[in-house]
Amino acid sequence: MLTTESLGRSVLLLTTILVFIACGEASIRVYHWVTEGIPMTAWHRFLWGNFDATSLDDQLGWKATESYRATRSDRTRNGQSYTVHLSQNDLGFRQFGNVFSKRAKAFVLGDSFTHAREASDSETYYAWLGKSLDLEVFAYGVENYGTLQEYLILDRYVDLIRPNLIVWQYCFNDFANNDPGLEGRTTLHTDFRQRPYWVDGSIVQSMPGSKWVAFRRFAYRYSRFLVFLLGRIDRLHRKFVNDSVDAEIGKSGRHHPDFKRAVDATSALMGMVRSRVGPLPIVAFNCKSVEPYNSALSDISREHGILFLDEIAKTLEAAAQRGEDVFHADGAHWSEEGHRVVGTALAKHLETRLADKTLLLGAGPARFSGMNE
Repeated sequence: MLTTESLGRSVLLLTTILVFIACGEASIRVYHWVTEGIPMTAWHRFLWGNFDATSLDDQLGWKATESYRATRSDRTRNGQSYTVHLSQNDLGFRQFGNVFSKRAKAFVLGDSFTHAREASDSETYYAWLGKSLDLEVFAYGVENYGTLQEYLILDRYVDLIRPNLIVWQYCFNDFANNDPGLEGRTTLHTDFRQRPYWVDGSIVQSMPGSKWVAFRRFAYRYSRFLVFLLGRIDRLHRKFVNDSVDAEIGKSGRHHPDFKRAVDATSALMGMVRSRVGPLPIVAFNCKSVEPYNSALSDISREHGILFLDEIAKTLEAAAQRGEDVFHADGAHWSEEGHRVVGTALAKHLETRLADKTLLLGAGPARFSGMNE
């Protein structure tokens, strides 16, 4: 029988939990506003489904937040401090040129390395590419994006931009992000939001590997504090209950059945990219040269007539070995110096591989020589 005393204790416990969550929610939102340099006048835009630079989307899973501005302090891996001035336009693009420009237009797509939250607008790799080759640049990238999400962005905006060139930034974790079975078993999976996958010829929305799916959906839509707590739980799980498939892939290479399935899905998606843009030149590069992922991306690119520039990742790695401060403090993403190295290397290799540079700088699609050499 429920007594008055036990009822009072239950109400007190529930009240304490609610106050704790409310205080945590307020604290973490204020922390994000301050550290991201977001004006308090924009508070109403961050009530639900929004995580500063990204926000939830029914089709894409999540997207780059429209009309986003932030100024914050950051550091390189070597401890050098710098200020990041970051903006996303009303479509979520980090850089959006003039669609009516007479210059050649490059449409750049990728994940967190193209989202480039570690670099100011003028210091991203595609800003350097545009300056070096005198291109009109349109760049859209989002943290943890998979190839299907990138394709959906391409499909949504390519007819508006009408580019002369597609620049596709791969990352080795694309394979995990493209296959729900693989993503549910890998530590490369760092985002538990629901995303679309290409499965058996159709789009399937899924949240693989996630515990408490309904609770997570609620948390990601309404509570940054609960997402913060879930993130810490996920990290502890990876640390102490590490059943990741990554080590298996490292040993088996491309013969691993889950990896082979993910390679097939990725190839199908890049085939869709090729079909969508027709004969338009596509240039691709990997964020990091690591096997067996790199060779798989090279083969996929060759299969679909995409110029794969393996030299870009190697150029960055060589700069790091020389002691250049090319990485962000997280040790994975690029610092502004890293973006400069990547952007100038990309421009150099593109320029030298163009059979006729005037084709790229004019109206027609370019034809590349030395495809995937």
